[in-house]
Amino acid sequence: MLGGDRPRLTGVQGTPGIIIPWWEI
Repeated sequence: MLGGDRPRLTGVQGTPGIIIPWWEI
C-alpha cells in the first residue's frame, strides 16, 4: 500500500491523484 495524500480515499492501494474505490476494482 502506497498511501499518498489520501490513503483510504483512493481505495486499497491509495494512489495519489487516482481515486479508485475498493468496491470498483
